[in-house]
Amino acid sequence: MSTVAAQFVGSGGAFTVYPATDTVAISVPEIDNTTTNGTTGSLQVVLWYTSIPYSGGAISGYKVASIPYDNVLGPGQYFVPASFTEAYSRPPDGTWYPTLALEEYDGSTGSYEIINWLNYQTPEYVGAVPISFQGSASFNSVGDSVSIAIPEIVNSTATGTTGSIEVVLWATSSPYTGSGPINGYQTATVTYQSTLGPGQYFDPFTTTTGYTPPPNGDPYYTLALEEFDGTSDVIEGYLNFSAPTTPTTPTGPATPTLPPTPSHLVKTFSDPEADYTVKYVGGGVADVTPNGGTETTVSGYEVLQFSDKPYFIESGDNANIARLYSAALDRVPDLNGLFSWEDIYANNVGAAAKAAGVYQSLAETSGGYAGSLSIADGFVDSPEFIAKYGSLSNTAFVTQLYANVLDRAPDAAGLASWLNLMTPGNSSGTTYTQGMVLVGFAESPENISKTSSWLVDMSRSG
Repeated sequence: MSTVAAQFVGSGGAFTVYPATDTVAISVPEIDNTTTNGTTGSLQVVLWYTSIPYSGGAISGYKVASIPYDNVLGPGQYFVPASFTEAYSRPPDGTWYPTLALEEYDGSTGSYEIINWLNYQTPEYVGAVPISFQGSASFNSVGDSVSIAIPEIVNSTATGTTGSIEVVLWATSSPYTGSGPINGYQTATVTYQSTLGPGQYFDPFTTTTGYTPPPNGDPYYTLALEEFDGTSDVIEGYLNFSAPTTPTTPTGPATPTLPPTPSHLVKTFSDPEADYTVKYVGGGVADVTPNGGTETTVSGYEVLQFSDKPYFIESGDNANIARLYSAALDRVPDLNGLFSWEDIYANNVGAAAKAAGVYQSLAETSGGYAGSLSIADGFVDSPEFIAKYGSLSNTAFVTQLYANVLDRAPDAAGLASWLNLMTPGNSSGTTYTQGMVLVGFAESPENISKTSSWLVDMSRSG
Protein backbone atom coordinates (compact mmCIF):
# COMPACT_ATOMS: atom_id res chain seq x y z
CA MET A 1 0.00 0.00 0.00
CA SER A 2 1.20 3.56 -0.70
CA THR A 3 -0.15 6.94 0.34
CA VAL A 4 -3.05 8.65 -1.46
CA ALA A 5 -2.94 12.27 -2.66
CA ALA A 6 -4.79 13.99 0.18
CA GLN A 7 -4.03 17.65 0.81
CA PHE A 8 -4.92 20.79 2.74
CA VAL A 9 -7.29 23.10 0.85
CA GLY A 10 -7.98 26.77 1.58
CA SER A 11 -6.97 28.94 4.50
CA GLY A 12 -6.38 27.84 8.05
CA GLY A 13 -3.58 26.48 10.15
CA ALA A 14 -3.52 29.21 12.77
CA PHE A 15 -2.60 28.05 16.24
CA THR A 16 -2.32 29.49 19.74
CA VAL A 17 -0.29 27.92 22.55
CA TYR A 18 -1.53 28.18 26.13
CA PRO A 19 1.54 27.41 28.29
CA ALA A 20 -0.33 27.61 31.57
CA THR A 21 -2.48 24.60 30.63
CA ASP A 22 -0.03 22.87 28.24
CA THR A 23 -2.59 22.99 25.44
CA VAL A 24 -2.66 24.37 21.90
CA ALA A 25 -5.67 25.46 19.83
CA ILE A 26 -5.24 24.63 16.12
CA SER A 27 -7.43 25.65 13.20
CA VAL A 28 -7.11 22.88 10.59
CA PRO A 29 -8.11 23.72 7.00
CA GLU A 30 -10.19 21.46 4.77
CA ILE A 31 -8.54 18.13 3.92
CA ASP A 32 -9.39 16.68 0.48
CA ASN A 33 -8.78 13.30 -1.14
CA THR A 34 -8.10 14.55 -4.65
CA THR A 35 -8.06 11.12 -6.30
CA THR A 36 -10.91 9.49 -8.20
CA ASN A 37 -10.17 5.89 -7.20
CA GLY A 38 -8.05 5.76 -4.05
CA THR A 39 -8.93 5.59 -0.36
CA THR A 40 -6.52 7.06 2.15
CA GLY A 41 -4.94 5.28 5.05
CA SER A 42 -5.39 6.62 8.57
CA LEU A 43 -4.77 10.38 8.72
CA GLN A 44 -3.36 12.68 11.38
CA VAL A 45 -2.42 16.34 11.52
CA VAL A 46 0.77 17.12 13.45
CA LEU A 47 2.19 20.45 14.57
CA TRP A 48 5.98 20.23 14.32
CA TYR A 49 8.67 22.63 15.54
CA THR A 50 11.92 22.41 13.57
CA SER A 51 15.24 24.26 13.78
CA ILE A 52 15.07 25.27 10.08
CA PRO A 53 12.03 25.70 7.81
CA TYR A 54 10.71 22.33 6.62
CA SER A 55 11.01 21.82 2.85
CA GLY A 56 9.84 18.24 2.34
CA GLY A 57 11.04 14.70 2.94
CA ALA A 58 11.83 13.29 6.37
CA ILE A 59 11.21 15.81 9.15
CA SER A 60 13.52 16.34 12.11
CA GLY A 61 12.21 18.27 15.07
CA TYR A 62 9.71 18.16 17.90
CA LYS A 63 6.14 16.92 17.57
CA VAL A 64 4.33 19.42 19.83
CA ALA A 65 0.72 18.39 19.09
CA SER A 66 -1.10 15.67 17.18
CA ILE A 67 -4.69 15.41 15.90
CA PRO A 68 -5.77 11.89 14.82
CA TYR A 69 -8.72 11.56 12.43
CA ASP A 70 -11.10 8.68 13.11
CA ASN A 71 -12.11 8.05 9.49
CA VAL A 72 -10.34 7.58 6.18
CA LEU A 73 -11.24 9.52 3.01
CA GLY A 74 -12.65 7.79 -0.04
CA PRO A 75 -12.27 9.16 -3.57
CA GLY A 76 -13.38 12.82 -3.72
CA GLN A 77 -14.26 12.92 -0.02
CA TYR A 78 -13.03 15.62 2.37
CA PHE A 79 -12.91 16.69 6.00
CA VAL A 80 -14.40 20.16 6.59
CA PRO A 81 -12.24 22.81 8.32
CA ALA A 82 -12.29 22.36 12.10
CA SER A 83 -10.70 23.69 15.27
CA PHE A 84 -9.12 21.44 17.90
CA THR A 85 -7.59 21.93 21.34
CA GLU A 86 -4.91 19.34 22.01
CA ALA A 87 -2.18 18.56 24.54
CA TYR A 88 0.98 20.60 23.93
CA SER A 89 4.42 19.03 24.34
CA ARG A 90 6.75 21.92 24.95
CA PRO A 91 10.06 21.73 23.06
CA PRO A 92 13.31 23.07 24.52
CA ASP A 93 13.62 26.85 24.81
CA GLY A 94 14.72 28.59 21.64
CA THR A 95 13.55 29.66 18.18
CA TRP A 96 11.54 27.12 16.19
CA TYR A 97 9.90 27.05 12.76
CA PRO A 98 6.35 25.63 12.96
CA THR A 99 4.96 23.27 10.32
CA LEU A 100 1.44 21.85 10.22
CA ALA A 101 1.86 18.45 8.58
CA LEU A 102 -0.85 16.23 7.08
CA GLU A 103 0.33 12.66 7.62
CA GLU A 104 -1.05 9.38 6.28
CA TYR A 105 -0.32 5.88 7.51
CA ASP A 106 1.54 3.86 4.88
CA GLY A 107 1.05 0.12 5.41
CA SER A 108 4.08 -0.72 3.29
CA THR A 109 6.42 1.12 5.68
CA GLY A 110 4.42 0.73 8.88
CA SER A 111 4.68 4.46 9.62
CA TYR A 112 3.04 7.80 8.99
CA GLU A 113 4.32 9.79 6.00
CA ILE A 114 3.96 13.54 5.41
CA ILE A 115 1.85 14.05 2.29
CA ASN A 116 1.14 17.79 2.57
CA TRP A 117 2.15 20.61 4.89
CA LEU A 118 1.81 24.30 5.76
CA ASN A 119 4.81 26.35 6.89
CA TYR A 120 4.39 29.47 8.99
CA GLN A 121 6.05 32.75 8.02
CA THR A 122 7.01 33.74 11.54
CA PRO A 123 9.19 31.55 13.80
CA GLU A 124 8.05 30.83 17.34
CA TYR A 125 10.17 31.51 20.40
CA VAL A 126 9.69 29.04 23.24
CA GLY A 127 10.53 30.04 26.78
CA ALA A 128 11.42 33.40 28.22
CA VAL A 129 12.67 35.65 25.43
CA PRO A 130 16.17 37.01 26.16
CA ILE A 131 15.86 40.65 27.23
CA SER A 132 18.36 42.89 28.97
CA PHE A 133 19.01 46.16 30.71
CA GLN A 134 21.01 48.68 28.68
CA GLY A 135 22.56 51.33 30.89
CA SER A 136 22.76 52.11 34.59
CA ALA A 137 20.13 52.42 37.32
CA SER A 138 19.64 54.19 40.63
CA PHE A 139 17.07 54.40 43.39
CA ASN A 140 16.23 56.46 46.45
CA SER A 141 13.82 55.29 49.13
CA VAL A 142 11.83 57.80 51.16
CA GLY A 143 9.81 56.12 53.91
CA ASP A 144 7.18 53.98 52.21
CA SER A 145 7.97 55.12 48.68
CA VAL A 146 10.96 54.75 46.36
CA SER A 147 12.11 56.55 43.22
CA ILE A 148 13.74 54.15 40.73
CA ALA A 149 15.60 55.16 37.57
CA ILE A 150 15.19 52.16 35.27
CA PRO A 151 17.49 51.81 32.24
CA GLU A 152 16.44 50.88 28.72
CA ILE A 153 15.03 47.35 28.39
CA VAL A 154 15.74 45.67 25.05
CA ASN A 155 14.38 42.59 23.27
CA SER A 156 17.26 41.94 20.89
CA THR A 157 15.79 38.80 19.28
CA ALA A 158 14.55 38.71 15.71
CA THR A 159 11.60 36.42 16.36
CA GLY A 160 10.43 36.28 19.98
CA THR A 161 7.77 38.29 21.80
CA THR A 162 8.29 38.49 25.54
CA GLY A 163 5.97 37.45 28.28
CA SER A 164 4.86 40.02 30.85
CA ILE A 165 7.75 42.04 32.31
CA GLU A 166 8.45 43.32 35.81
CA VAL A 167 11.35 45.17 37.36
CA VAL A 168 11.84 44.23 41.03
CA LEU A 169 14.03 45.94 43.62
CA TRP A 170 15.36 43.19 45.89
CA ALA A 171 17.08 43.48 49.27
CA THR A 172 19.38 40.55 50.12
CA SER A 173 21.82 39.61 52.86
CA SER A 174 24.65 39.07 50.34
CA PRO A 175 25.28 40.30 46.78
CA TYR A 176 23.28 38.44 44.12
CA THR A 177 25.57 36.47 41.78
CA GLY A 178 23.14 35.80 38.94
CA SER A 179 22.81 32.10 39.71
CA GLY A 180 19.25 30.88 40.30
CA PRO A 181 16.45 32.65 42.13
CA ILE A 182 17.02 35.58 44.47
CA ASN A 183 16.62 34.91 48.17
CA GLY A 184 15.63 38.11 49.90
CA TYR A 185 12.89 40.70 50.18
CA GLN A 186 10.96 42.30 47.33
CA THR A 187 10.93 45.93 48.36
CA ALA A 188 9.34 47.40 45.20
CA THR A 189 7.90 46.17 41.91
CA VAL A 190 7.27 48.01 38.64
CA THR A 191 4.98 46.15 36.21
CA TYR A 192 5.08 46.98 32.50
CA GLN A 193 1.72 47.18 30.75
CA SER A 194 2.88 45.72 27.41
CA THR A 195 5.13 42.99 26.09
CA LEU A 196 8.09 43.58 23.77
CA GLY A 197 8.07 42.27 20.21
CA PRO A 198 11.21 41.42 18.22
CA GLY A 199 13.67 44.32 18.27
CA GLN A 200 11.45 46.50 20.47
CA TYR A 201 12.57 48.28 23.63
CA PHE A 202 11.31 50.32 26.56
CA ASP A 203 12.96 53.72 26.94
CA PRO A 204 14.71 54.55 30.22
CA PHE A 205 12.40 56.21 32.72
CA THR A 206 12.14 57.15 36.38
CA THR A 207 9.14 56.16 38.46
CA THR A 208 8.01 56.52 42.05
CA THR A 209 6.21 53.56 43.57
CA GLY A 210 5.44 51.88 46.90
CA TYR A 211 8.35 50.62 49.00
CA THR A 212 8.39 47.90 51.67
CA PRO A 213 11.51 48.36 53.81
CA PRO A 214 13.44 45.14 54.56
CA PRO A 215 14.21 44.06 58.14
CA ASN A 216 16.80 46.06 60.07
CA GLY A 217 20.37 45.74 58.88
CA ASP A 218 22.51 46.77 55.93
CA PRO A 219 21.12 44.84 52.96
CA TYR A 220 22.51 44.60 49.46
CA TYR A 221 20.20 45.79 46.69
CA THR A 222 19.60 44.27 43.24
CA LEU A 223 17.38 45.57 40.45
CA ALA A 224 16.09 42.44 38.68
CA LEU A 225 14.53 42.27 35.21
CA GLU A 226 11.95 39.49 35.38
CA GLU A 227 9.83 37.92 32.63
CA PHE A 228 6.93 35.48 32.83
CA ASP A 229 7.70 32.51 30.55
CA GLY A 230 4.24 30.92 30.72
CA THR A 231 4.78 29.07 33.97
CA SER A 232 6.89 31.27 36.26
CA ASP A 233 8.91 34.48 36.46
CA VAL A 234 12.46 34.18 35.13
CA ILE A 235 15.28 36.61 35.93
CA GLU A 236 16.57 37.81 32.54
CA GLY A 237 18.95 40.51 33.77
CA TYR A 238 20.02 42.31 36.92
CA LEU A 239 22.02 45.23 38.23
CA ASN A 240 23.68 45.15 41.64
CA PHE A 241 24.12 48.36 43.62
CA SER A 242 27.48 48.90 45.28
CA ALA A 243 25.88 50.16 48.48
CA PRO A 244 22.33 50.58 49.79
CA THR A 245 20.62 53.93 49.71
CA THR A 246 20.07 55.40 53.17
CA PRO A 247 16.37 55.92 53.90
CA THR A 248 15.32 59.51 54.50
CA THR A 249 12.35 61.18 56.18
CA PRO A 250 8.96 60.22 54.69
CA THR A 251 7.41 62.88 52.46
CA GLY A 252 3.97 61.39 51.88
CA PRO A 253 2.41 58.79 49.55
CA ALA A 254 3.99 58.01 46.20
CA THR A 255 2.51 59.09 42.87
CA PRO A 256 2.96 56.16 40.46
CA THR A 257 4.30 56.80 36.97
CA LEU A 258 3.31 54.45 34.15
CA PRO A 259 6.16 52.67 32.37
CA PRO A 260 6.81 53.52 28.72
CA THR A 261 5.28 51.38 26.00
CA PRO A 262 6.63 49.95 22.74
CA SER A 263 5.40 51.05 19.33
CA HIS A 264 2.90 48.19 18.90
CA LEU A 265 0.44 47.98 21.80
CA VAL A 266 -1.53 44.77 22.37
CA LYS A 267 -4.42 44.40 24.82
CA THR A 268 -5.00 40.75 25.73
CA PHE A 269 -8.37 39.18 26.60
CA SER A 270 -8.67 35.71 28.08
CA ASP A 271 -11.76 34.50 26.20
CA PRO A 272 -12.80 34.09 22.53
CA GLU A 273 -13.98 37.13 20.58
CA ALA A 274 -17.52 35.71 20.45
CA ASP A 275 -17.74 36.24 24.22
CA TYR A 276 -17.41 40.02 23.77
CA THR A 277 -19.09 42.88 21.96
CA VAL A 278 -16.55 45.27 20.42
CA LYS A 279 -17.64 48.73 19.31
CA TYR A 280 -15.16 51.10 17.72
CA VAL A 281 -15.94 54.62 18.93
CA GLY A 282 -13.35 56.60 16.95
CA GLY A 283 -9.97 58.17 17.56
CA GLY A 284 -8.37 54.85 18.45
CA VAL A 285 -10.94 54.19 21.21
CA ALA A 286 -13.08 51.03 21.44
CA ASP A 287 -15.66 49.82 23.93
CA VAL A 288 -15.29 46.13 24.81
CA THR A 289 -18.11 44.45 26.71
CA PRO A 290 -18.00 40.80 27.85
CA ASN A 291 -21.30 38.98 27.45
CA GLY A 292 -23.27 39.75 30.58
CA GLY A 293 -20.42 41.89 31.93
CA THR A 294 -19.36 45.50 32.30
CA GLU A 295 -18.15 47.63 29.42
CA THR A 296 -14.45 48.55 29.33
CA THR A 297 -13.08 51.41 27.24
CA VAL A 298 -9.66 50.80 25.71
CA SER A 299 -7.61 53.48 23.99
CA GLY A 300 -4.40 53.54 21.99
CA TYR A 301 -4.10 49.79 21.40
CA GLU A 302 -3.21 48.53 17.93
CA VAL A 303 -4.49 45.02 18.65
CA LEU A 304 -7.19 43.55 20.87
CA GLN A 305 -5.93 39.98 21.19
CA PHE A 306 -8.71 37.56 22.11
CA SER A 307 -7.94 33.94 22.96
CA ASP A 308 -8.88 32.79 19.45
CA LYS A 309 -8.15 35.73 17.14
CA PRO A 310 -6.88 39.31 16.94
CA TYR A 311 -8.89 42.47 16.25
CA PHE A 312 -6.81 45.26 14.72
CA ILE A 313 -7.31 49.02 15.14
CA GLU A 314 -4.87 50.51 12.65
CA SER A 315 -3.85 53.85 11.18
CA GLY A 316 -4.47 54.29 7.46
CA ASP A 317 -0.97 53.21 6.42
CA ASN A 318 -0.90 50.17 8.70
CA ALA A 319 -4.43 49.19 7.65
CA ASN A 320 -3.25 49.19 4.02
CA ILE A 321 -0.46 46.78 4.98
CA ALA A 322 -2.87 44.53 6.91
CA ARG A 323 -5.16 44.30 3.86
CA LEU A 324 -2.16 43.61 1.62
CA TYR A 325 -1.11 40.81 4.00
CA SER A 326 -4.59 39.27 3.92
CA ALA A 327 -4.92 39.52 0.12
CA ALA A 328 -1.53 37.89 -0.47
CA LEU A 329 -1.67 35.09 2.09
CA ASP A 330 -5.45 34.59 2.40
CA ARG A 331 -5.50 34.81 6.17
CA VAL A 332 -5.68 37.22 9.07
CA PRO A 333 -2.16 38.50 9.83
CA ASP A 334 -0.24 37.09 12.75
CA LEU A 335 0.92 39.86 15.09
CA ASN A 336 4.68 39.54 14.76
CA GLY A 337 4.48 39.20 10.98
CA LEU A 338 2.30 42.29 10.57
CA PHE A 339 4.36 44.34 13.03
CA SER A 340 7.51 43.43 11.11
CA TRP A 341 6.03 44.62 7.79
CA GLU A 342 4.71 47.79 9.42
CA ASP A 343 8.16 48.58 10.80
CA ILE A 344 9.76 47.96 7.40
CA TYR A 345 7.26 50.39 5.85
CA ALA A 346 7.71 53.02 8.57
CA ASN A 347 11.51 52.92 8.44
CA ASN A 348 12.20 52.42 4.73
CA VAL A 349 9.44 54.19 2.75
CA GLY A 350 9.80 57.97 2.55
CA ALA A 351 7.15 60.58 3.25
CA ALA A 352 6.85 61.59 -0.43
CA ALA A 353 6.10 58.02 -1.51
CA LYS A 354 3.55 57.60 1.30
CA ALA A 355 1.82 60.83 0.26
CA ALA A 356 1.67 59.66 -3.38
CA GLY A 357 -0.77 56.85 -2.55
CA VAL A 358 -0.82 53.10 -2.05
CA TYR A 359 0.55 52.07 -5.45
CA GLN A 360 3.58 54.31 -5.08
CA SER A 361 4.25 53.54 -1.41
CA LEU A 362 3.53 49.81 -1.38
CA ALA A 363 4.38 48.61 -4.90
CA GLU A 364 6.64 51.15 -6.64
CA THR A 365 9.05 52.12 -3.85
CA SER A 366 11.77 49.96 -2.34
CA GLY A 367 10.86 48.84 1.15
CA GLY A 368 14.31 47.41 1.73
CA TYR A 369 12.95 43.85 1.79
CA ALA A 370 15.49 41.33 0.46
CA GLY A 371 17.59 44.24 -0.73
CA SER A 372 15.34 46.42 -2.88
CA LEU A 373 11.90 44.83 -3.20
CA SER A 374 8.78 46.87 -2.52
CA ILE A 375 6.48 45.87 0.34
CA ALA A 376 4.02 44.27 -2.09
CA ASP A 377 6.73 42.40 -4.00
CA GLY A 378 8.09 41.28 -0.63
CA PHE A 379 4.82 39.49 0.05
CA VAL A 380 4.88 37.85 -3.39
CA ASP A 381 8.48 36.77 -2.75
CA SER A 382 7.86 35.65 0.85
CA PRO A 383 8.51 32.01 1.86
CA GLU A 384 4.86 31.54 2.86
CA PHE A 385 3.52 32.79 -0.48
CA ILE A 386 5.97 30.63 -2.42
CA ALA A 387 5.25 27.60 -0.21
CA LYS A 388 1.50 28.01 -0.77
CA TYR A 389 1.41 28.90 -4.45
CA GLY A 390 4.86 28.42 -5.98
CA SER A 391 6.12 30.66 -8.77
CA LEU A 392 3.00 31.80 -10.64
CA SER A 393 2.49 33.05 -14.16
CA ASN A 394 0.54 36.31 -14.49
CA THR A 395 -2.66 34.42 -15.30
CA ALA A 396 -2.25 32.03 -12.37
CA PHE A 397 -1.31 34.94 -10.07
CA VAL A 398 -4.42 36.97 -10.87
CA THR A 399 -6.57 33.82 -10.62
CA GLN A 400 -5.15 33.15 -7.15
CA LEU A 401 -5.93 36.70 -6.00
CA TYR A 402 -9.53 36.28 -7.15
CA ALA A 403 -9.71 33.19 -4.92
CA ASN A 404 -8.04 34.90 -1.95
CA VAL A 405 -9.98 38.16 -2.06
CA LEU A 406 -13.24 37.45 -3.87
CA ASP A 407 -13.57 33.75 -3.01
CA ARG A 408 -14.40 32.90 -6.61
CA ALA A 409 -12.90 32.14 -10.00
CA PRO A 410 -12.24 35.19 -12.18
CA ASP A 411 -14.76 36.29 -14.78
CA ALA A 412 -13.32 36.47 -18.28
CA ALA A 413 -13.60 40.26 -18.58
CA GLY A 414 -12.05 40.93 -15.19
CA LEU A 415 -9.16 38.55 -15.78
CA ALA A 416 -8.47 40.08 -19.19
CA SER A 417 -8.51 43.59 -17.72
CA TRP A 418 -5.87 42.77 -15.11
CA LEU A 419 -3.70 40.91 -17.59
CA ASN A 420 -3.85 43.87 -20.00
CA LEU A 421 -2.57 46.12 -17.20
CA MET A 422 0.38 43.76 -16.82
CA THR A 423 0.99 43.43 -20.57
CA PRO A 424 1.07 45.82 -22.42
CA GLY A 425 0.09 48.24 -19.61
CA ASN A 426 -2.42 51.03 -18.95
CA SER A 427 -3.18 54.05 -21.13
CA SER A 428 -0.40 56.02 -19.46
CA GLY A 429 2.16 53.41 -20.42
CA THR A 430 2.55 51.97 -16.90
CA THR A 431 3.13 48.22 -16.89
CA TYR A 432 1.70 46.66 -13.72
CA THR A 433 3.90 44.31 -11.74
CA GLN A 434 2.43 41.46 -9.72
CA GLY A 435 2.98 43.64 -6.65
CA MET A 436 0.88 46.45 -8.16
CA VAL A 437 -1.91 44.01 -9.01
CA LEU A 438 -1.78 42.71 -5.43
CA VAL A 439 -2.23 46.28 -4.15
CA GLY A 440 -5.19 46.73 -6.50
CA PHE A 441 -6.93 43.65 -5.11
CA ALA A 442 -6.01 44.54 -1.51
CA GLU A 443 -7.54 48.03 -1.80
CA SER A 444 -10.65 46.87 -3.68
CA PRO A 445 -14.05 47.52 -2.05
CA GLU A 446 -14.51 43.75 -1.76
CA ASN A 447 -11.35 43.28 0.28
CA ILE A 448 -12.02 46.34 2.44
CA SER A 449 -15.44 44.87 3.23
CA LYS A 450 -14.06 41.35 3.76
CA THR A 451 -11.41 42.49 6.23
CA SER A 452 -13.70 44.81 8.22
CA SER A 453 -14.69 41.95 10.56
CA TRP A 454 -11.19 41.99 12.06
CA LEU A 455 -9.72 45.33 10.97
CA VAL A 456 -10.67 48.91 11.84
CA ASP A 457 -9.09 51.42 9.45
CA MET A 458 -9.02 54.64 11.46
CA SER A 459 -8.60 56.70 8.28
CA ARG A 460 -12.00 55.42 7.13
CA SER A 461 -13.75 54.99 10.48
CA GLY A 462 -13.10 58.29 12.24
